[in-house]
Amino acid sequence: MRQTITQRPAIASTAPVPSIWQLRTLFEADAGIADVNQVVELDGNQTLGIGRQDDGGSPSAPDGLLGSAPTETAGLVRWLGIADGMVSRRQAVVVITTSGPTLRDSHSKNGTWINGERLSPGGERTLASGDIIQVGHSFLMCRCEPPVYGDPGADPEGDATSRALASMRGVSLGMARLRAELPSLARLRSRVLVLGESGSGKEEVAQALGQLARHFAGLRGVRPAAAEPLVVIDCSALASNLIESELFGHRKGAFTGATNDHIGAFERAKGGTVFLDEIGELPLDLQPKLLRVLEQKEVRRVGDSVMRPVDVQVVAATHRDLDAACRAGRFREDLLARLAGAVLRLPPLRERREDVLLLARHFVGPDLRLSFRLVSAMLAYDWPLNVRELRNLMVDELPRGEEHVLRRLSSAGTRAPSNPPSPAARPADGIPAAATGRGRPSHAPGDAPPSRETLAELLQSHQGNLSLLERLTGYSRRHLRRLASQEYGLNLDAYRSSPGPEVPAVRVQK
Repeated sequence: MRQTITQRPAIASTAPVPSIWQLRTLFEADAGIADVNQVVELDGNQTLGIGRQDDGGSPSAPDGLLGSAPTETAGLVRWLGIADGMVSRRQAVVVITTSGPTLRDSHSKNGTWINGERLSPGGERTLASGDIIQVGHSFLMCRCEPPVYGDPGADPEGDATSRALASMRGVSLGMARLRAELPSLARLRSRVLVLGESGSGKEEVAQALGQLARHFAGLRGVRPAAAEPLVVIDCSALASNLIESELFGHRKGAFTGATNDHIGAFERAKGGTVFLDEIGELPLDLQPKLLRVLEQKEVRRVGDSVMRPVDVQVVAATHRDLDAACRAGRFREDLLARLAGAVLRLPPLRERREDVLLLARHFVGPDLRLSFRLVSAMLAYDWPLNVRELRNLMVDELPRGEEHVLRRLSSAGTRAPSNPPSPAARPADGIPAAATGRGRPSHAPGDAPPSRETLAELLQSHQGNLSLLERLTGYSRRHLRRLASQEYGLNLDAYRSSPGPEVPAVRVQK
């Protein structure tokens, strides 16, 4: 596995930069949210096998897994083991050629799904960037993006840079590209315009730039004078008659209610960073005054005649199309040119779905456990309010139960399926309905894992015989054991020792 953030070549080439294909594990049913390092880069003529990880965690490929691969792709063979009892030992094969990867189902027991659609047994499909692959009750994502170039010489003390960028969480290449660009912009104290939808994390970008700028000033021997690294002004939250005072300050008696001198944002920053959030909402009559401050690097308080020098880094952000606003006469082109020394686009959450579960775990804690149904819904949802919406759901709704989160996702006009695809069931081979005392269980794969009540009823009817339930339901014994013991708190020994035990009390997992 190569590192995806690399040093920019010393001599730029005119040839197009090849993109990087990645296959990243997002969620493994038996392990939870996948570790951030579970990523395979797909390049060259290679064959990648996907299947169930051995109980001992062996990464070696099972015999015959790649036997159906065509001889022309018999290059480097690799193996990706998934910790999921619902995944077949020989689940699927990814064949990588110069034209891109193709996913082929290996006649797996429970099927292979791409974006909620099942491949036919042995069928194949060319993968596109952003495709979500479901095997068993686990999820992977395929991505194709240009490589990320960093600036390894920007900070000889890399730990300080890592701390400053810690708030910009995510393993997607879009976020990696932003993190790679910020140190150079902060070191040069460039003016930065951040474009992104509401709730996507624009203020975190400004905070990182502010911390990095202070750090580099310390490395140069320049002591930053700012008491706080960032002064935030939300241009959309202030009344138009107060914005000028908040930006530039005012003298006592300058207007009715001005009972004291007030220091504006540019003076409060004192060598730090001023973050102008939602700059597209700035009234047109104030835009020339802001332009003057940016050009002359001095500010005059309202009601005062004294010009005061200011030395700050300016970061502006908006969710609006400022080019269209300029054409409509609502925003000055010269101000836009001054603000946009560098332009950063913050990708919305729907464009970096590989970050959804990792962010959820950050908001809740390292012990977060999610069901297959909720993971499927979260990965399918479009997140119109971005990271802010995800945080609210994890902090406010999830403690009340997963059903509250699912209802919120479903009521928001969502792509989230009410019944996400689940591995298809195999017939109950050789077990007639008369022998089991019942027909095929209505819950058996096709929708979601059996509920606690249904599983308890099955265990009671069959005296805890997991081998029989495996053939009835299509779920592996290991998966049923984990579901019963760990998630539902059912005592399997009680069902084996008595034909009709009472259903144990629900165990609440914290």
